[in-house]
Amino acid sequence: MQKKIQKEFFYNFFTFIKGFFQKNLPSYELYLYEDSFKDYSFKIKIKSLHSNFQIDCVIYYSPNKNKFSFIFTKKDIEESIKSYFENVFNKIFSHYEKLLFNQGNFLEKKIEIINKKNDEIIYKNYQNNKNIKKIKLYVDGSFINGNIGYGGVILDQDDNIIYQYNGKIDNEELIKMRQIGGEIEALIKGLEWIENNLINKEKINIDKEDDKNKIEFEKDLKKDNENLLIEIYYDYEGLYKWFNGEWKTKNLYTFKYKNYISDFKMNLNWIKVKSHSKNYWNDYVDKLAKKGALI
Repeated sequence: MQKKIQKEFFYNFFTFIKGFFQKNLPSYELYLYEDSFKDYSFKIKIKSLHSNFQIDCVIYYSPNKNKFSFIFTKKDIEESIKSYFENVFNKIFSHYEKLLFNQGNFLEKKIEIINKKNDEIIYKNYQNNKNIKKIKLYVDGSFINGNIGYGGVILDQDDNIIYQYNGKIDNEELIKMRQIGGEIEALIKGLEWIENNLINKEKINIDKEDDKNKIEFEKDLKKDNENLLIEIYYDYEGLYKWFNGEWKTKNLYTFKYKNYISDFKMNLNWIKVKSHSKNYWNDYVDKLAKKGALI
Protein backbone atom coordinates (compact mmCIF):
# COMPACT_ATOMS: atom_id res chain seq x y z
CA MET A 1 0.00 0.00 0.00
CA GLN A 2 1.48 3.37 -0.99
CA LYS A 3 2.16 5.53 2.09
CA LYS A 4 0.54 8.67 0.63
CA ILE A 5 -2.60 6.81 -0.39
CA GLN A 6 -2.70 4.90 2.90
CA LYS A 7 -2.58 8.10 4.96
CA GLU A 8 -5.31 9.81 2.92
CA PHE A 9 -7.44 6.68 3.25
CA PHE A 10 -7.11 6.67 7.04
CA TYR A 11 -7.77 10.40 7.26
CA ASN A 12 -11.01 9.93 5.31
CA PHE A 13 -12.05 7.05 7.52
CA PHE A 14 -11.28 8.97 10.71
CA THR A 15 -13.43 11.83 9.35
CA PHE A 16 -16.24 9.36 8.78
CA ILE A 17 -15.95 8.02 12.36
CA LYS A 18 -15.81 11.54 13.78
CA GLY A 19 -18.90 12.53 11.82
CA PHE A 20 -20.76 9.50 13.15
CA PHE A 21 -19.90 10.45 16.73
CA GLN A 22 -20.90 14.10 16.20
CA LYS A 23 -24.27 13.05 14.85
CA ASN A 24 -25.09 10.10 17.09
CA LEU A 25 -22.87 10.46 20.18
CA PRO A 26 -22.41 14.22 20.71
CA SER A 27 -21.27 13.68 24.31
CA TYR A 28 -17.97 12.31 23.05
CA GLU A 29 -15.11 13.94 21.16
CA LEU A 30 -12.64 12.04 18.97
CA TYR A 31 -8.97 12.87 18.52
CA LEU A 32 -6.52 11.45 16.02
CA TYR A 33 -2.93 10.64 16.99
CA GLU A 34 -1.18 12.16 13.97
CA ASP A 35 2.01 10.13 14.51
CA SER A 36 0.19 6.81 14.96
CA PHE A 37 -0.05 5.75 11.30
CA LYS A 38 1.36 2.30 10.61
CA ASP A 39 0.98 -0.02 7.64
CA TYR A 40 -2.65 -0.89 8.34
CA SER A 41 -3.62 0.91 11.54
CA PHE A 42 -3.92 4.21 13.36
CA LYS A 43 -4.83 5.29 16.90
CA ILE A 44 -7.59 7.54 18.21
CA LYS A 45 -8.71 8.89 21.57
CA ILE A 46 -12.35 8.89 22.72
CA LYS A 47 -13.03 11.56 25.32
CA SER A 48 -16.21 12.46 27.18
CA LEU A 49 -17.26 16.12 27.13
CA HIS A 50 -19.06 15.78 30.48
CA SER A 51 -16.75 13.66 32.61
CA ASN A 52 -13.13 12.58 32.99
CA PHE A 53 -13.68 9.46 30.91
CA GLN A 54 -11.22 8.94 28.07
CA ILE A 55 -9.88 5.90 26.30
CA ASP A 56 -7.53 5.10 23.42
CA CYS A 57 -8.09 2.49 20.76
CA VAL A 58 -6.29 1.31 17.63
CA ILE A 59 -8.21 0.93 14.35
CA TYR A 60 -7.05 -1.82 11.97
CA TYR A 61 -7.89 -2.34 8.31
CA SER A 62 -7.34 -5.42 6.16
CA PRO A 63 -7.49 -4.42 2.44
CA ASN A 64 -7.57 -8.05 1.30
CA LYS A 65 -10.69 -8.78 3.36
CA ASN A 66 -12.00 -5.20 3.28
CA LYS A 67 -12.57 -5.48 7.04
CA PHE A 68 -12.03 -3.13 9.96
CA SER A 69 -11.39 -4.04 13.57
CA PHE A 70 -10.20 -2.32 16.74
CA ILE A 71 -8.70 -2.95 20.15
CA PHE A 72 -8.50 -0.83 23.29
CA THR A 73 -4.97 0.01 24.38
CA LYS A 74 -5.86 -0.79 28.01
CA LYS A 75 -7.01 -4.23 29.07
CA ASP A 76 -8.67 -3.32 32.38
CA ILE A 77 -11.86 -1.87 30.88
CA GLU A 78 -15.28 -2.41 32.39
CA GLU A 79 -17.23 -4.97 30.41
CA SER A 80 -20.22 -2.64 29.97
CA ILE A 81 -18.04 0.10 28.45
CA LYS A 82 -16.24 -2.38 26.24
CA SER A 83 -19.50 -3.85 25.00
CA TYR A 84 -21.00 -0.42 24.35
CA PHE A 85 -18.16 0.80 22.13
CA GLU A 86 -17.84 -2.55 20.38
CA ASN A 87 -21.46 -2.16 19.31
CA VAL A 88 -20.81 1.42 18.16
CA PHE A 89 -17.73 0.55 16.13
CA ASN A 90 -19.30 -2.54 14.60
CA LYS A 91 -22.06 -0.30 13.20
CA ILE A 92 -19.51 2.17 11.85
CA PHE A 93 -17.31 -0.54 10.33
CA SER A 94 -20.23 -2.33 8.71
CA HIS A 95 -21.49 0.85 7.04
CA TYR A 96 -18.07 1.94 5.78
CA GLU A 97 -17.17 -1.52 4.51
CA LYS A 98 -20.33 -1.45 2.39
CA LEU A 99 -19.34 1.93 1.00
CA LEU A 100 -15.90 0.62 0.05
CA PHE A 101 -17.39 -2.50 -1.50
CA ASN A 102 -19.77 -0.44 -3.62
CA GLN A 103 -16.93 1.80 -4.77
CA GLY A 104 -14.72 -1.09 -5.83
CA ASN A 105 -10.98 -1.20 -5.13
CA PHE A 106 -10.97 1.94 -3.00
CA LEU A 107 -7.28 2.08 -2.16
CA GLU A 108 -5.93 1.62 -5.65
CA LYS A 109 -8.56 3.40 -7.73
CA LYS A 110 -10.59 5.84 -5.71
CA ILE A 111 -7.98 7.83 -3.86
CA GLU A 112 -5.85 8.90 -6.79
CA ILE A 113 -4.01 12.13 -6.23
CA ILE A 114 -3.44 13.73 -9.62
CA ASN A 115 -2.16 17.12 -8.56
CA LYS A 116 -0.42 18.46 -5.47
CA LYS A 117 1.00 21.97 -5.29
CA ASN A 118 0.88 24.24 -2.25
CA ASP A 119 -1.34 21.71 -0.52
CA GLU A 120 -3.85 21.63 -3.37
CA ILE A 121 -5.25 18.11 -3.57
CA ILE A 122 -7.66 16.98 -6.23
CA TYR A 123 -9.31 13.59 -5.98
CA LYS A 124 -9.74 12.38 -9.52
CA ASN A 125 -12.78 10.20 -8.84
CA TYR A 126 -14.85 13.28 -8.02
CA GLN A 127 -13.95 15.47 -10.98
CA ASN A 128 -17.01 16.25 -13.11
CA ASN A 129 -19.07 13.79 -11.08
CA LYS A 130 -22.66 14.46 -12.15
CA ASN A 131 -24.00 12.34 -9.28
CA ILE A 132 -23.04 15.02 -6.77
CA LYS A 133 -26.19 16.92 -5.76
CA LYS A 134 -24.82 18.90 -2.84
CA ILE A 135 -21.42 20.45 -2.22
CA LYS A 136 -20.18 21.74 1.12
CA LEU A 137 -17.59 24.50 1.10
CA TYR A 138 -15.79 25.43 4.33
CA VAL A 139 -13.56 28.54 4.26
CA ASP A 140 -11.34 30.49 6.64
CA GLY A 141 -8.64 33.15 6.75
CA SER A 142 -5.69 33.72 9.06
CA PHE A 143 -3.36 36.59 9.93
CA ILE A 144 0.03 35.60 11.40
CA ASN A 145 3.01 37.94 11.84
CA GLY A 146 1.85 40.27 9.09
CA ASN A 147 1.04 37.43 6.68
CA ILE A 148 -2.42 36.48 5.47
CA GLY A 149 -3.34 32.90 4.66
CA TYR A 150 -6.49 31.38 3.29
CA GLY A 151 -7.81 27.84 3.31
CA GLY A 152 -10.80 25.89 2.17
CA VAL A 153 -12.14 22.38 1.73
CA ILE A 154 -14.86 21.17 -0.62
CA LEU A 155 -16.87 18.11 0.42
CA ASP A 156 -19.56 16.04 -1.24
CA GLN A 157 -22.90 15.33 0.41
CA ASP A 158 -21.33 12.45 2.37
CA ASP A 159 -18.48 14.61 3.74
CA ASN A 160 -15.87 13.04 1.48
CA ILE A 161 -13.14 15.48 0.49
CA ILE A 162 -13.35 16.56 -3.14
CA TYR A 163 -10.72 19.28 -3.03
CA GLN A 164 -8.73 21.19 -0.46
CA TYR A 165 -6.54 24.22 -0.96
CA ASN A 166 -4.64 26.97 0.84
CA GLY A 167 -2.21 29.73 0.10
CA LYS A 168 -0.68 33.05 1.03
CA ILE A 169 -1.97 36.47 -0.09
CA ASP A 170 0.58 38.86 -1.59
CA ASN A 171 -1.78 41.70 -2.55
CA GLU A 172 -0.93 44.61 -0.24
CA GLU A 173 -4.47 46.02 -0.29
CA LEU A 174 -5.89 42.69 0.85
CA ILE A 175 -3.17 42.40 3.48
CA LYS A 176 -4.51 45.61 5.02
CA MET A 177 -7.76 43.70 5.67
CA ARG A 178 -5.83 41.14 7.74
CA GLN A 179 -7.60 37.76 8.11
CA ILE A 180 -10.76 39.15 6.45
CA GLY A 181 -8.82 39.29 3.20
CA GLY A 182 -8.09 35.60 3.68
CA GLU A 183 -11.76 34.83 4.26
CA ILE A 184 -12.71 36.56 1.00
CA GLU A 185 -9.94 34.86 -0.97
CA ALA A 186 -10.82 31.43 0.42
CA LEU A 187 -14.47 31.70 -0.64
CA ILE A 188 -13.75 33.05 -4.11
CA LYS A 189 -11.07 30.40 -4.74
CA GLY A 190 -13.48 27.67 -3.68
CA LEU A 191 -16.36 28.85 -5.83
CA GLU A 192 -14.04 29.32 -8.82
CA TRP A 193 -12.84 25.73 -8.47
CA ILE A 194 -16.40 24.44 -8.22
CA GLU A 195 -17.40 26.45 -11.27
CA ASN A 196 -14.43 25.23 -13.30
CA ASN A 197 -14.53 21.57 -12.27
CA LEU A 198 -17.93 20.46 -11.00
CA ILE A 199 -20.48 22.53 -12.88
CA ASN A 200 -21.69 21.12 -16.19
CA LYS A 201 -20.38 23.44 -18.89
CA GLU A 202 -20.71 21.32 -22.01
CA LYS A 203 -20.64 23.23 -25.29
CA ILE A 204 -21.97 22.14 -28.66
CA ASN A 205 -21.38 23.48 -32.14
CA ILE A 206 -24.54 23.60 -34.20
CA ASP A 207 -25.69 25.46 -37.28
CA LYS A 208 -27.93 28.50 -37.13
CA GLU A 209 -30.93 26.50 -38.31
CA ASP A 210 -30.60 24.39 -35.16
CA ASP A 211 -31.10 27.35 -32.83
CA LYS A 212 -34.19 25.74 -31.33
CA ASN A 213 -32.25 22.63 -30.37
CA LYS A 214 -29.50 24.80 -28.93
CA ILE A 215 -31.97 26.66 -26.75
CA GLU A 216 -33.44 23.41 -25.43
CA PHE A 217 -29.97 22.01 -24.80
CA GLU A 218 -28.93 25.09 -22.84
CA LYS A 219 -32.15 24.86 -20.82
CA ASP A 220 -31.25 21.28 -19.87
CA LEU A 221 -27.76 22.32 -18.80
CA LYS A 222 -29.19 25.16 -16.73
CA LYS A 223 -31.63 22.76 -15.07
CA ASP A 224 -28.82 20.31 -14.23
CA ASN A 225 -26.75 23.08 -12.65
CA GLU A 226 -29.72 24.45 -10.72
CA ASN A 227 -30.12 21.05 -9.07
CA LEU A 228 -26.65 21.38 -7.53
CA LEU A 229 -26.76 22.97 -4.08
CA ILE A 230 -23.66 24.62 -2.63
CA GLU A 231 -23.59 25.02 1.15
CA ILE A 232 -21.13 27.68 2.31
CA TYR A 233 -19.85 27.25 5.87
CA TYR A 234 -18.20 30.40 7.20
CA ASP A 235 -17.35 31.97 10.56
CA TYR A 236 -16.84 35.61 9.53
CA GLU A 237 -20.30 37.21 9.26
CA GLY A 238 -19.24 39.81 6.69
CA LEU A 239 -19.05 37.17 3.95
CA TYR A 240 -22.83 36.86 4.01
CA LYS A 241 -23.75 40.39 5.09
CA TRP A 242 -21.85 42.02 2.24
CA PHE A 243 -23.61 39.66 -0.16
CA ASN A 244 -27.15 40.34 1.12
CA GLY A 245 -26.61 44.09 1.45
CA GLU A 246 -26.83 44.24 5.24
CA TRP A 247 -23.29 45.59 5.29
CA LYS A 248 -22.08 48.28 2.86
CA THR A 249 -19.06 47.53 0.71
CA LYS A 250 -16.62 50.27 1.69
CA ASN A 251 -13.61 49.35 -0.42
CA LEU A 252 -12.81 48.00 -3.87
CA TYR A 253 -12.32 44.39 -2.74
CA THR A 254 -15.54 44.03 -0.79
CA PHE A 255 -17.32 45.65 -3.76
CA LYS A 256 -15.77 43.15 -6.19
CA TYR A 257 -16.52 40.31 -3.79
CA LYS A 258 -20.21 41.23 -3.58
CA ASN A 259 -20.50 41.48 -7.35
CA TYR A 260 -18.81 38.12 -7.84
CA ILE A 261 -21.08 36.32 -5.40
CA SER A 262 -24.19 38.08 -6.75
CA ASP A 263 -23.31 36.99 -10.31
CA PHE A 264 -22.63 33.39 -9.30
CA LYS A 265 -25.47 31.49 -10.97
CA MET A 266 -25.86 28.63 -8.52
CA ASN A 267 -27.96 27.78 -5.49
CA LEU A 268 -26.06 29.00 -2.43
CA ASN A 269 -27.04 28.12 1.14
CA TRP A 270 -25.17 30.12 3.79
CA ILE A 271 -24.45 28.43 7.13
CA LYS A 272 -22.78 30.42 9.91
CA VAL A 273 -20.34 28.41 12.04
CA LYS A 274 -19.07 29.68 15.37
CA SER A 275 -15.29 29.90 15.26
CA HIS A 276 -13.28 27.66 17.60
CA SER A 277 -16.43 25.72 18.53
CA LYS A 278 -14.90 22.28 17.90
CA ASN A 279 -16.60 22.00 14.53
CA TYR A 280 -14.31 19.51 12.79
CA TRP A 281 -14.29 21.01 9.29
CA ASN A 282 -14.13 24.60 10.53
CA ASP A 283 -11.07 23.67 12.57
CA TYR A 284 -9.73 21.84 9.52
CA VAL A 285 -9.80 24.94 7.28
CA ASP A 286 -8.51 27.09 10.14
CA LYS A 287 -5.37 24.92 10.14
CA LEU A 288 -5.13 25.16 6.34
CA ALA A 289 -5.35 28.97 6.49
CA LYS A 290 -2.69 29.15 9.21
CA LYS A 291 -0.46 26.90 7.16
CA GLY A 292 -1.05 29.14 4.14
CA ALA A 293 0.04 32.22 6.08
CA LEU A 294 3.33 30.49 6.90
CA ILE A 295 4.16 29.37 3.37
